[in-house]
Amino acid sequence: MTGNGDEGAGLRIGEVAERLGTTPRTLRFYEEQGLVRPRRTAGGARRYGETDVARFRLILRLADVGLSLQAIREIARARPESRTGDEASHRVYAAMEDLEDRVYRRLQECRAVLEDVARFKGEVVACFGCDRRPDPEGCADCPVYTRLDQAELFRIATALEGGGAGPPQD
Repeated sequence: MTGNGDEGAGLRIGEVAERLGTTPRTLRFYEEQGLVRPRRTAGGARRYGETDVARFRLILRLADVGLSLQAIREIARARPESRTGDEASHRVYAAMEDLEDRVYRRLQECRAVLEDVARFKGEVVACFGCDRRPDPEGCADCPVYTRLDQAELFRIATALEGGGAGPPQD
């Protein structure tokens, strides 16, 4: 959880945010949560080393796969707050079990979305070159339009049409 031990002046928070594709506010939030502790200049400015950047990258990745801030905090504090290696290893192992379960659930959700994307793309390509207006009236007798309800993504693509009306349902 502590600073980086890296030599040199270090990176400013904006530089780290840009490198990681996030905002300085997000990085400050994780710092406020005690997950990263940067060095400070004599004037109080934050300076981050490569170890800090790697830690932020991992925190962002864990958050991106749906791990709660509390769970990330538990992983970060498991070793430093344990009295023995046995206690630390059990705490870390339990956190890893939880993380593994969350990642597998997220993976299943992603696979379902990919399957839906493939279904939707497979149908939409049949509309290439169509000169009809893409709304319920223009597509009323289109065989592709009646099959699009097989793709969940179609509900987003048509959400604003006539109050969210989609293809006819059987």
